[in-house]
Formats: sequence, C-alpha cells, structure tokens
Amino acid sequence: MSGMHAENFCQTRKDLEGWGCFCGGAAHDAVSGDAADLVRMAEAGIICEPGNPHKLVEAVNELYHMTQAQRTAIGKAGQDIYNKYLSFEKGVENFERICLETSQL
Repeated sequence: MSGMHAENFCQTRKDLEGWGCFCGGAAHDAVSGDAADLVRMAEAGIICEPGNPHKLVEAVNELYHMTQAQRTAIGKAGQDIYNKYLSFEKGVENFERICLETSQL
C-alpha cells in the first residue's frame, strides 16, 4: 500500500461519501461533523476530509502501518462506543424514554 496513489484509489467524490474501511478491527471514515466527533471522542478510528482522495489514502496508509495491537485497540473502542450509544437496542431504549417523557407533559 505504500505506493498507492489517490487517483487510482477513488475515481469520483461519490466513491468517498460514507466510505469506511475495516482493517483488523480498526476503522477509517471519510466523514465530518457529529460522526467525526464521535470517532475522535472514542479514539475509534482515523478521520479524513470527505471528498479528498489524497487524505483518504494517507489515512488508509496510517492504518496499514499501525501494529495489530493498535488496530485492535481502536477497533474495540469503536465497538464499545457503538454498543454504548448506537446499537439498535440503545435506539429503542432512547425512543421509549422520549415517548414516556413526552406523554407525561
């Protein structure tokens, strides 16, 4: 991967939208805003600017050059944050809580 060129990796901006790569449990996302903040907060991956194939290649290369232990650690952090806040079960719990709170107004 060390000689990868951005032009060969992603041909269009659309290729980058919402793109994620899982490498030994570690994640890379070309996102911004709340999604990027969550990944940063959880130390669960590497973020790069959406629509910038050069930054995407840099981020993938950074993952590639990490040790297996580093990739496993950020992968576990991502799984933990998902289970804590983003899983289907958590979504249902939050929806139920909001409905109960709203019905008591």
